[in-house]
Amino acid sequence: MKKFALFLFFLLPFATAGQAVDVYLYLGQLIEVNDVPIELLDISKTGDKAAIKVGNDTYVLSFGESIIYENWTIHMGSIELSKKRVRLILEGVESIKGSSRLNIEIPYPSKVASLRDEVSFTLQITNEGDDALFPLSYALPKDFEAYFYAENSKVNEVYIKHGETKTITFVVKVSNVEGEFDIYAFVGNSSAKMHLSVESKEEYEVHAEYLGKAVEAGQEVTFPITIKAYSDTLVSLNASAPEGWKVYFKSGSEKVTKLYLFKGSNIPLTLVISIPSDTLIGTYNVSANIGSEVLVFEVYVEETHAGENGIITLRVTDSSNGAYISSALVEVLNENETLDQVYTTPDGRAQLEVPEGSYTLRVSKEGYESYEKEFEVEAGKNIDLGIISLDKIPYYYTLECNEPSKSAVLGESLQYKIIIENLGLQDDSYKLTLRDLPDNWAYRIVESLNSKVGISETFVKADSQKTIYLIIIPPNNAELKKYNFIIEVQSRGNKEVKELELEANLIGSYDMNINLERYSFEMKTGETKEISVWIYNSGSSPLTNVQLNVEVPEGWLVTIEPDGVASIEANKYAEFKVSITSPQNLEAGDYKITIKASSDQLSKEENVRITIKKSSTQTYLGIGIILISMLLLGALLKKYGRK
Repeated sequence: MKKFALFLFFLLPFATAGQAVDVYLYLGQLIEVNDVPIELLDISKTGDKAAIKVGNDTYVLSFGESIIYENWTIHMGSIELSKKRVRLILEGVESIKGSSRLNIEIPYPSKVASLRDEVSFTLQITNEGDDALFPLSYALPKDFEAYFYAENSKVNEVYIKHGETKTITFVVKVSNVEGEFDIYAFVGNSSAKMHLSVESKEEYEVHAEYLGKAVEAGQEVTFPITIKAYSDTLVSLNASAPEGWKVYFKSGSEKVTKLYLFKGSNIPLTLVISIPSDTLIGTYNVSANIGSEVLVFEVYVEETHAGENGIITLRVTDSSNGAYISSALVEVLNENETLDQVYTTPDGRAQLEVPEGSYTLRVSKEGYESYEKEFEVEAGKNIDLGIISLDKIPYYYTLECNEPSKSAVLGESLQYKIIIENLGLQDDSYKLTLRDLPDNWAYRIVESLNSKVGISETFVKADSQKTIYLIIIPPNNAELKKYNFIIEVQSRGNKEVKELELEANLIGSYDMNINLERYSFEMKTGETKEISVWIYNSGSSPLTNVQLNVEVPEGWLVTIEPDGVASIEANKYAEFKVSITSPQNLEAGDYKITIKASSDQLSKEENVRITIKKSSTQTYLGIGIILISMLLLGALLKKYGRK
């Protein structure tokens, strides 16, 4: 006896007898369920109700409403107005069949499948009746899916002429439940029954398209991996590689160490391997452990950079204005020891070369906060550290004097040029103080040598410098020696004090005079003349290493006593004896003798004129020769006479 009730099917307890199946029924299609005919009569124009005939009774049902017929239940599932079909959910079903003049053959009606597999059945349909267009539908266990496939497309109806046979593929997507299941395909009112034995399978599968690659040392190599999930599960990821290699898994742009797989998902994964630059040429293995699955990848290193240095490049700028910083000190430190260092070029660039390893980079410049960074160097690789910006210190200055030591003759003043450069971010004023100058000395600090007004403080704008002058005036009775004193400069901004040690060396004046008995002499040929030469120190400081040199014409002889004098004190003198001998065959006349006096401090010279006269013997001899010549001439004239 049949029973009838209308209510929402999700409140209805499921029947326990027979199977629960999904049946897709087209308009006008007739099937038999438990030997009771069911036919879809109509669908409302709004698509919210459908009329079905069960046995001899007609029911109009909306989505979710149910019919209890005898000992089995019909639930109205989806109503698809566009496809003119409904999905009925049947519970307590023992058998499903159709009736028409179609003959459906299935070469392999029973198959074994795994969870979530897709299984295909081949339907060979022969029409023994009139030509007609037949709708295609099916009845499936709960959570299964299916579709018909022909001529490279999904189809939901087929046109078959009388006596013609058509082949259609029926594809079933298996659910995630093990067991034995009956499946029905409907062609028009004809049905075909199939059977699936669904067995469990691994929770996931791991596939890799490439298992080996060649690469250059120092590069990265990647291996794409796909994980196909058959159930919800958690998978851990880890890998092992040769010592020093870096290896990790990546999904998209993220590094991952663990994955949660949802059933039916296909997860793309990438194994990233970073190879050190000093790796030798050869073949190496990397194992990827994905849950319980293990894949071994082969990496062939075809080129190595072992023994090569790494090159580091960078650029240094001022963070306040972006300007390049020149002469910044760039150091590479290894355990606080400087391994290499350079100064930046005018455009802020620096390049260093160091062996492979882990280092600390330090960049420093007067007036800026120091910068440090840890980094890695690989053999043969260029590492661009990019732009490094240094922050200026608010208050910072330098103090410089190009000539901190000056010498002056007693009675003269000393001038020191001092440069204050403000390298800080802020303008600043500087207090000026002089220390350790003897009490009776005078000084003045000025901003111009022409200024008569001294200053005790000066103002310098940021990124500017100022020159000041320190004028020291020793008293006339100061002792001749070296004096040391300090100029102290204090920043008003941060109270920092810097000092310059200056030196003043007071020296006396140097002068000398050469004094002679006479500055002209008469001598005979071959005669020796001795003269005295006095070297007088007319300066205020001693003359040291005093020597005398006499320049005479060629052939003259000179001796000097003594050879030299170690020192002549101020207002004192030293006497030298000079012996001069003229040659025998010298012509009479005036000759110049130069006397030079030299010391470690200075030299002077004087000229002496010596007049050479003939001796009396030579005079008489000449007269005699003339008289004899005249007598001989007279005798010749007398004897021969004039002809």
